[in-house]
Amino acid sequence: MTMFEQAYEQIQQWSNGLMEEILRPTPAHFRDLDKKYETDLADEKLLTFSQPLAEGEELDILQDTTAPEAIEAVAEPEAVVEVTTHSDNMLDWFASSEGTKTTTVNGVVTYPYGVEAGKFAGVDRELYKNEDGTYKDKEFAEAVLATHIKTLKAKHSDWDTYPKGVKEALTSYKWNYGLGVSVLTKAKAAAKLTDPTARKAKFKEAMASMLDTFGAEDNAKGADKKGALTGLVKRRADDYNRAADDLGYTKIATYSLNNKGTGAEAVYKASDGTVIATEASTYKIHTNSKAVTDKAL
Repeated sequence: MTMFEQAYEQIQQWSNGLMEEILRPTPAHFRDLDKKYETDLADEKLLTFSQPLAEGEELDILQDTTAPEAIEAVAEPEAVVEVTTHSDNMLDWFASSEGTKTTTVNGVVTYPYGVEAGKFAGVDRELYKNEDGTYKDKEFAEAVLATHIKTLKAKHSDWDTYPKGVKEALTSYKWNYGLGVSVLTKAKAAAKLTDPTARKAKFKEAMASMLDTFGAEDNAKGADKKGALTGLVKRRADDYNRAADDLGYTKIATYSLNNKGTGAEAVYKASDGTVIATEASTYKIHTNSKAVTDKAL
């Protein structure tokens, strides 16, 4: 009797009641049979046998002798992590602080995300125009922002070492005002310090240096005249607070702007009423602005 005949007879016995179901044999079932059997699983060739089974020898086609450790584990899919960039964070902030609609602020047309007319940093807005005449406002603002960040990196030689909150504060300040000589000088000096405490203290000085710039052109007062804007006092407080967590200092909770003498005075306070900073301007409150006292952020 040949090996195939013996195998057939064995299967017939199982079908008569030894098993309720005949399992289909796979190449794995044959891996540990007598060495006389030749298999080429890699090429998916048919199983061939060199000689029939010996008398009384059974064909074990149900036993999978593959070692557990030899079975390759199915790797779990890695979770998709969405990376938020500095530019993304700033655009979200500008959407909140500047708005996403075109407006006119103090006589200046301001496009979504706070891009002022004529201050496109070399970016051609028409390249972001849709066929229906509308504009890809976010993409345009992102392109303008990229030029601001490029300038910041060029001026702040150690930019990549700055704390996240400091970068955000400086970017917002640059977007809304400029680099600021004092701000730039102190931030660069802070980056050179190796002592962590001294470094944070110097960065805090840089952040505080932003609090005195809250003036804007006031055409109602005449050519080249300026006025103090309540909105800018709030903006400076918000920017200052962006770095507070990273640098470990108290956040501004309220702000005030009132005329004083020949100019105006801004006062920034903590939640307990402690004065964090007092800044004076040489010009009074802007025609399009109003005095406020201890207004909450």
